Amino acid sequence: MSRMVVAYAAVAAAVTALFVVVQAVGSAPIAAWAYALVIAALALHLLVRLLLAAQPGLPRPTWDKRSGRTAGLPARSARLVELERLLVFGSGQAGELHTRVRPALRDIATQRLDDRRGLDLDHSPEARVLLGDEAWELLRPDRPRPEHRAARGISEAALARIVDRLEAL
Repeated sequence: MSRMVVAYAAVAAAVTALFVVVQAVGSAPIAAWAYALVIAALALHLLVRLLLAAQPGLPRPTWDKRSGRTAGLPARSARLVELERLLVFGSGQAGELHTRVRPALRDIATQRLDDRRGLDLDHSPEARVLLGDEAWELLRPDRPRPEHRAARGISEAALARIVDRLEAL
């Protein structure tokens, strides 16, 4: 079906809807405002679609089913999203850092050290060297629980350096 046929069908549907609303409400001013609102919404929707078609590199809006994902964001796994939230919300307090963030980062470090270097995080002195002092302090197996769970956790900068170190493994 061509776009012109769809456009004519949309106009016919809008005129029919106006007629039905006027008959049902009995008041032309209210119906006219409702009609104008619907037409404005349709026009805005059409304008956005035309702009997106003219600029193919633009991110798709969330309501655009053709995009297949959230606007402007690369497709990410649920695990990655969960880990990002954990790092953001779990590192502010020492208790959350120790019980939630640390185990996740230890899992990543253990996997990367084993897969890429054949090293064991808990028993290889070389693992400590590769991780560096800052990351090792957080990830070492004998790290004690914090005395005060609500104490300050770790700074964003320090956490970013540790994550960068893990990525570099």
